Amino acid sequence: MPAQNRQVPLPSSVQAFDKRRVAFEAWLLERGSAIKQITNPYEVSRFMGVDTDCIVYRKANNVISHWSGGAAEAYRAFLDGAPWRAGARGKRDPKRTNVVLSLARRDGWACVFCGRATEIETVTIEHFVPITSGGTSHMANLSLAHKDCNAEASHLSVREKIEMAVRNRRMPAMDAETPPPGSGRLD
Repeated sequence: MPAQNRQVPLPSSVQAFDKRRVAFEAWLLERGSAIKQITNPYEVSRFMGVDTDCIVYRKANNVISHWSGGAAEAYRAFLDGAPWRAGARGKRDPKRTNVVLSLARRDGWACVFCGRATEIETVTIEHFVPITSGGTSHMANLSLAHKDCNAEASHLSVREKIEMAVRNRRMPAMDAETPPPGSGRLD
């Protein structure tokens, strides 16, 4: 059977995946990918793929259960030495723009976590309950957030995300005209 038609077996356990993890991640980075922070305990690996995040999932017994978003194709290319390249983030999807505009009409342009203004070109959509944890893309589960704020909250529960937003919004912006809280200055 020719090599290009051969189906390369994927690792079936976390232990097998981990044996080649460092080499695989270095290979991904060389091809324009980014290794991303996992968002729940059942993710083994998360990285930027051709046009979406690629995720490798495991079961509680550490058996790999699912390869999503092109993760299997990337791993097979890695094992075969085949060409593969992470996609460049191009123009925004018009559907995404409509969701952003709808959220801005509903909530305004402030980041849900810090309260500072966002911009349409750089704003991210926060899923309070992540898709990977059973959340939906329903408007009730979405809000606008800065990329850094969204990344900081990515691993938090909904309650922790709300606490983060409340905590961040309580902290007034400090400048030369604003005395620090508790400083005793009343000017």
